[in-house]
Amino acid sequence: MLGVSNPGRGLAGTATCALCHQSIDPDADAVVTPDFLADETDPFFRFSDATMHRACFVVWDKRKLFIAHLNRIARHLVAEDGTYPQMTSEGDLVQRPPQAETTRSPHLVLPARPTNSDPPVNN
Repeated sequence: MLGVSNPGRGLAGTATCALCHQSIDPDADAVVTPDFLADETDPFFRFSDATMHRACFVVWDKRKLFIAHLNRIARHLVAEDGTYPQMTSEGDLVQRPPQAETTRSPHLVLPARPTNSDPPVNN
């Protein structure tokens, strides 16, 4: 499961913004991304398991692409209760409920076709 021990906050004096490379104060409003990428060749790899100033994140020109990428991958990281993490446009991580099943009922009953022996239907 993707976990963030203290979402929105950097680690006490040790976090650096992945976008501007400046330190993040412990009480600063920050975006904390989960560790969701293992492929070091992925263009967003350095933003996986990263902290960013929220002010930097909201004006980042690749923000929408990053969020879409994270959400597409995170949809497959399902917790025991069926929920999965998703990032909002502001950078907050939220747990989404399980996706609805899209399977068809195995007992679907279709109306019978009329045959020549069926009486006519009067409307």
